[in-house]
Amino acid sequence: MGTFQWLHNSFSPPPIAVQFGGDVIRLMQIKGNTEPELEGAVEVASGDFAGIGEALASFHGKQCVACLPPTDVLLQHIRVGIDADDAVIQAELIKKDARWENTEIRKICVKSTG
Repeated sequence: MGTFQWLHNSFSPPPIAVQFGGDVIRLMQIKGNTEPELEGAVEVASGDFAGIGEALASFHGKQCVACLPPTDVLLQHIRVGIDADDAVIQAELIKKDARWENTEIRKICVKSTG
């Protein structure tokens, strides 16, 4: 790790965790490396934009880690050959669920140890 990265990690505030629920948005920030401690936590109604802005202003930093609600995420595990192109992958997905017909496929490298 370079000196700049070490300084950045040492002095920048930790990211704000944001969970988008059905009717509320939850925000949380943890401080401390060796003994983590809750720095702040807020729950705001989804439509309360003034409250969301006020809640965000009470946290340190601008980086966020977001958690989307399960109703907005469609995830399907499938097995295909390593050389499978997007058309083959999409055909396998459509066999599982027709909602995959207009999907965008992104490939993620996953390290396997076994």
